[in-house]
Formats: sequence, structure tokens, C-alpha cells
Amino acid sequence: MGKRIIVAGAGHGGLSAAYNLAKKGYDVTVYEKHKEKDLGYGWGDFFDMKAFSAAGLPLPPKGVVDRIPIAYYAPDVTIPPLYEPDQTGFEMFMQRKDIYKYLIKHCRSAGVKFVFDTPVLSALILGDRVCGIKTGDGDVYGDLVIDACGYDSPVRLSLPDYFGTEKLYDKEADCLYVYRGIYERDSKKDDGAQYKVFLEFDENESVGMRWLITYDDHVDFLIGKLYDFGEETINEKLKDLQSRYPQIGDKLISGGQVNKIPIRQSPAIFVGNGYAGVGDTACMTMPVMGSGIATSLRAGALLAKTVMADDEERFNAETLWKYEVAYMKNIGFGLGSISIVKALIPVLNTDDVNFLFGSGVLRDEDMTFSSEDGSVGALISGVKISTLLERVKKASANMELVKKISNAGINIIKYKSLTASFPTRYSRQSVKKWAEKYNDLFGR
Repeated sequence: MGKRIIVAGAGHGGLSAAYNLAKKGYDVTVYEKHKEKDLGYGWGDFFDMKAFSAAGLPLPPKGVVDRIPIAYYAPDVTIPPLYEPDQTGFEMFMQRKDIYKYLIKHCRSAGVKFVFDTPVLSALILGDRVCGIKTGDGDVYGDLVIDACGYDSPVRLSLPDYFGTEKLYDKEADCLYVYRGIYERDSKKDDGAQYKVFLEFDENESVGMRWLITYDDHVDFLIGKLYDFGEETINEKLKDLQSRYPQIGDKLISGGQVNKIPIRQSPAIFVGNGYAGVGDTACMTMPVMGSGIATSLRAGALLAKTVMADDEERFNAETLWKYEVAYMKNIGFGLGSISIVKALIPVLNTDDVNFLFGSGVLRDEDMTFSSEDGSVGALISGVKISTLLERVKKASANMELVKKISNAGINIIKYKSLTASFPTRYSRQSVKKWAEKYNDLFGR
């Protein structure tokens, strides 16, 4: 052993891989552009508590909470909301900064080295292989580069075309621009549901969302849109909700910036000679809500397992393909199905969504969104056969909408066939051929 592993970026998946590899004696160094104290955002998130054990990490002593049910509102808020069904089990709730502190503490205890405040600029290429990274402090060479630099990773963007890895994620609805702020709670008044999600369209019929989570002493406010936006939009959307929910105070406690997160399927290929992508750089997020903490922790552990199983320590496309196979079969293909349903978003309009909510075509049992990556399947397979005909009859009152939904159904059938032909053994030709079909299906 003694092979040098470079982790580019301190993303959750990269830290999970680093921890597991360092425990087994690999020489692992993480290079991160931010200072250690600046990692993480000024808010907390829910995610699947089982992700820690999947990553080989002990459960943090604090943070296990009951699940919070969500109320979903149509653009016409006079339509009764749909409620996420009651689900058994618990989730983690941790502040983003505390997640990083926890992961870094365990990484250091396992022997991981960190170089903070050092921007990663690109991959270093030697022949047909990634051999290191270019940083703001100079070139660094290693036997494997784990790319955890995120959605706009400079490592992925600099890969040669012959790697076959999709570099630019620039299709409509590939990412969500999100403003999130934690505001002081100004009133003890509340109208019921603690967690509210509002679906809405702007004047250009571009879909977006807002959420409002009310706690005892603060309010979590979020705006999500498919395009970038500024302070004017933030103030307008905030004041609109304040007029209806007086518990939202004016004082911003933390957060308050716009971030970009992937809400799409993983790329067809995210490994190559000396290279493996993990986390947001490989779009390992839920393609509706954008949650990726749990999936990234799991993916990092799967990557580490693949690296450790490479007895000859080649770390090439063939051996690392086993990591992609494990991820796609266990997590990625399920999230890809949701991405096909999500592709409806740009073609739906206000009337479509109001109809779905108000007609009974959509029901409470369909709104199974949570931080557990396997829980979103209700949108695809959760409809009981006994109620299917009834829903079709209701939907027939809006035939234009039926056509839109039917197209998504056809693509789901195509997708299921495509996943069945996924090459579990690597050959450059078979992987390239499959990737072309996968990219065609998603309109890449």
C-alpha cells in the first residue's frame, strides 16, 4: 500500500471516502478552497440517519429527531394542500457546519491530512490518465483523484473528452438556484403544519418553490428557482409570506445567500483512469428537493470499498467502474427515475399544477418526499392499481395535461429498459455505447 489518494474538495462524499481509505492505511490528503472555519452553511438539514452507519461512521450523539410531515401547496393556495403521509422512523437534523466538524474530526482521527484555503484549479493529465491536480499553491501528484469539488468542479470541467464524462451541466432544470435564510420568529402564532412547501410560477410560467419551516425560536425560509435571482425577488417573496404568516420576523439570523445545487440524474460516466467523481460533481442529489447529504456519504463509502478491492492498485476506468455500478444499482438509477418525472416541470403551467392538486389526480400518498433517497418512489410506483383507473378518469378532463404525463410515462418505460442493459463489466466500447443511449434519453 502507500498509494497517494487526493481528494479535491471537502464535499461530504469526498470526506466519507477519505475517512474509510485512511482507516485502511492509504495516504489521503484533502485539498479545499475554503478555510476550515468557513465550511458549511448557516442552517441545518434533515437527512437519513442510516447514512452514517453506511459510511462506517458512528452516529453523532445529538441530532436524531422525529420526521416532520410536509404540507404541499398548489399555486392557488385556496386549494387544500396535500400532506406527506405519516412515516415511521427517525432522521438526523444537524447544522451544516456541525456536519463538517463531525466528519473532519473523524477523518483526522483516521489519518486524513487537510490543506485548506487552497483552490483546486484543474486536473493534471499524463497520457490517458489523471495524475493529480493543479492548485493555487502548485501542482500535486497522486495515484487517484477523488473529485468532490461540487456542481461546477474545475477538475471535471478540465477532463479530456475521451474520458466520456459529461462536463457542463447546463440543460434547463439541471440545477436549482436556492436562497435560504434563518429568520427570527416574531410571533407565537401558527396555523398548523410546521413544514410548508409552496409550488409557484412566475410571470414567464417558470416554476419555482418556497418553503417555510416554523420552529420555536426561528423560521427557516427558502426560495428555489430554475434561474438566478437577486435581492428584489428575495424581499418580494419574503414579504408576501410575512403577510400570511406573521411568525416570520424581519431579522436574518444566519444564511442569506443564493446557492446552486444539482437537481438532475447522475452523468452516464463519472469514473476514468485515475479519477472518480462523488457528491454534487456527479449529481448525487435527489432530483426534486436537491438533498444529497445521505447519498453522498453512502457513495463515498462505496468508492472507498472499490478502491480497497483493487488489489493491483491500478485505479483505472476498469477497476473504478465497479464503484459506478454499485452506486447506480443501489441509489443512482432510483433517483434517475425521479429525474424523468422532474422533466415534466418545464412543460407544466400554473393551471396544470392547480388541476393536479384540486382534481384528486395527485393524492397525499404521492407526496412521499423525504431525506431518505429511496423514499421518493411513490411518484412512480406508489399508485395502487385499484385507484389507477379512477385517476385516469379524473385526468381525462385535461387532455393536454394527459399528453404531457403520458410522454413521461413512455420515458420511464424506456429508462427501465436502459437500466436493465447497464454494463456491469467494463469495456470502453460497451460503456460508451450505453452512455450514448442514456444521454439521448435525457436529451443531453
